[in-house]
Amino acid sequence: RPGNSLEMEEGSSVSYRYFKHFEGETTPPARELHYEQYVLVNDDSVSWERLEWGILSSTFGDSIPFAWVASSYTSHEEPPAGSYIPGEEERNRWSWLNGKEEGNTHFAMVYAGAQPAPEVFQLEDKNTLSLLSYWREDRILWRAELPYTIRESFPMPEGILLYGSRDEESPAEAKGYYLSCFDTQGKLLWEYRTSYGSYETLLAAERVEGNTILAFCKEDTSSSATGRRLAHLLALDEEGKRLWEHSAVLCQGERVQAACISGLESAYYVLQEYVFTDTARIVMVDRQHGQAQEATHLKDLKAPGDNMSLTVRNISCQGTGIYVSAYACPVPEKRNQWFSNRDEVEDVLDMAHTLKLWEGSDTSIVSSEHLTLPMQEKYTALLYYYEMPVRSSARFPFEAKLIRSYPGGQGGRIFKDGLLDSSGYGQEIAWEIEEIQEVLYSMATSAFSLICRCQVIRYSYSPDMEEGAALFGAAPGSFQLTEKMTAFYR
Repeated sequence: RPGNSLEMEEGSSVSYRYFKHFEGETTPPARELHYEQYVLVNDDSVSWERLEWGILSSTFGDSIPFAWVASSYTSHEEPPAGSYIPGEEERNRWSWLNGKEEGNTHFAMVYAGAQPAPEVFQLEDKNTLSLLSYWREDRILWRAELPYTIRESFPMPEGILLYGSRDEESPAEAKGYYLSCFDTQGKLLWEYRTSYGSYETLLAAERVEGNTILAFCKEDTSSSATGRRLAHLLALDEEGKRLWEHSAVLCQGERVQAACISGLESAYYVLQEYVFTDTARIVMVDRQHGQAQEATHLKDLKAPGDNMSLTVRNISCQGTGIYVSAYACPVPEKRNQWFSNRDEVEDVLDMAHTLKLWEGSDTSIVSSEHLTLPMQEKYTALLYYYEMPVRSSARFPFEAKLIRSYPGGQGGRIFKDGLLDSSGYGQEIAWEIEEIQEVLYSMATSAFSLICRCQVIRYSYSPDMEEGAALFGAAPGSFQLTEKMTAFYR
């Protein structure tokens, strides 16, 4: 596969002069792994470091044409006793979770309530709804059975925070919302439960001065508040016991895209309209104020090019700055009154239907190169930076800086990474890009579906608090092509 953005016409080919093998050790902040890369190049003297630079540099002329043949990353650590390598059927059921990652390890989950999951996983408790596991490369180090369905996960200094629910059809003593904190050894550190219907969507969670601060979004159920959304902050101590809660009216007639914790008693929320738009706004919710305070209107958060829409995926605070992960795509010609993911790809779905891609296939899901290129051309991952005012009451907008873009991908997670200081704040910023690699077409749903398989590219930076945007200048920062695969559906 090509290792750069080389454009080729359909049916054409490209040749290379040399077949090269590179071998070495990754450098911090990437995981400590031994890598091997097999590539095709035209320059026999080129190094792997120079090819890496060309992949991620946005400077014209830095990219060097090459093609990957194969790559591998291996760990030097010995697997612990009791771990195992799952079979193909089990392995294909696990999904990557957002948790602490180090030494080529990661958390994963699977919904265990669906058949034939009990037979595949040999569950001990028949009431298990989810399984949590901790992996090193392709090996499961441990796993735990959970009595609830996992809805969200967030990295914690010890391991992972899980947010899940058990619905109203469950026994009275089991139904409700669950918050569980596990360490990387599989120990349940604490669990917090509340009644069903108390919360709705957990958007952000972070450790601040030893406490866990969580930012929820829920619907206002009062009779006079149709369509109104509430921000809800919850603080738990180091043992998972409730310290305080605070709710504030957030919006009405807007969709809540993301949130991030901005301190011990406050959080930022990102709001966008339900129609295709290239703007968004950030509001601050603080325990000391009754209502949400508008921090800034993101008028300068513009998608590149004309007639483009912008969708915010995630935000993260670092020092006095806010990083915004988003993606841009063309506004569809046929648009609904309300925003729809399907509207984004209506033309590609029409193409799939016209080509009748399912004909001659013995499966309901087919892969097509005719769909991959249009999807890659449609999306651009974007990373913005805002320098926030020192005083929370200050009004602006400050200009948002587009500090990196990546064609052919969607903006994914942006989070604090690396070593943690005493307050639990990370010393690095990491941005993950979901790079579209393959598009599958499925008719096994009530409507046609596109499934985009993505390789995640992770950038890591050590921010300069005086000038947050400077760190995203000419140098691309350290980065990692992670082994995890993710998928999104349209």
